[in-house]
Amino acid sequence: MKQYKLLNKQGEQIITLIPGVYAGNTTHKIFGRLDCKSGKRMLKENRVFFASWKDAIKCGYRPCEKCKPTQMDKYPEHEAIRDALLVMPHLALWESGPSSRHHPHRSRNWHIDLNWQDKNAKQGRYRQIRLSEDLLYKWAKDLAIETAKKCNIPVLKHGREDFKVIGIPVERTNDLDKARDKKALEELMKINKVTTSSKGNS
Repeated sequence: MKQYKLLNKQGEQIITLIPGVYAGNTTHKIFGRLDCKSGKRMLKENRVFFASWKDAIKCGYRPCEKCKPTQMDKYPEHEAIRDALLVMPHLALWESGPSSRHHPHRSRNWHIDLNWQDKNAKQGRYRQIRLSEDLLYKWAKDLAIETAKKCNIPVLKHGREDFKVIGIPVERTNDLDKARDKKALEELMKINKVTTSSKGNS
């Protein structure tokens, strides 16, 4: 089974089954995008991976002059991943709400008409927000599945759980039973923790 060396901003090495967003060369202390031609010529034993370009710079690596990894935000694929990471935590909170059908976090468009038919302006506004969030949820889930396919990340089997392929921590234990590849999911969670901690400390 193929393994990758992921470095966090402290320079600590983590062995994972899934590469980070950026790759670095330990010999020349250069890092770049995973699809950079100059990076693909590196020896396997000299390659390390980073969850963000800020982590790479803090570890003493300089950006590749060909692929310019610090300007990666201009690429549509990276923008999709970045936007998904901003949206997913809110959806994860929504999904992990109480099991009560009438709880706001459990309201879905398939029964929201039953709960919010009142003409009251406040409730009408609330119903509009819930429907908007349903559309946002659908957009984010589709984006997560599309991104997962591009990055060769295993997709979970059951509909609404699919967005967790991006690396959002799994809150409920039964989600692990639904994973197609439990080990890969654990590695994704590990990478997400590294990414989240680096954002919080940056």
